[in-house]
Amino acid sequence: MALLRQDPAPLGELTSRQWTFLADEATRHHLRGVTYRRLTDSPLGSQVPGAVRERLRSFFLETAGRNAVLFRQTSQMVQQLTARGIPVMLLKGMHLSRFVYAEPAPRSM
Repeated sequence: MALLRQDPAPLGELTSRQWTFLADEATRHHLRGVTYRRLTDSPLGSQVPGAVRERLRSFFLETAGRNAVLFRQTSQMVQQLTARGIPVMLLKGMHLSRFVYAEPAPRSM
């Protein structure tokens, strides 16, 4: 995972097994979306085997769609509560996804 930082150290080619392990670890640590985004934005992206890339991409797109629905529902709920004078404060996933991540798709909730 450290290889996904902005300036990774030079890296030899990974084996298919190592790429699969990376995807498994990203899954285990709930980082599939972030891993996909960082890989596609890095020089390592061209080395990712198709099956691993598709596995991460599929989750990324699924998460993006789910988050869009959750944002819409949350927005409606906040508007309704605010209209009734009930203060609302978003915590954890919704807040992180909206204000900490550069885009909401990598953050699963």
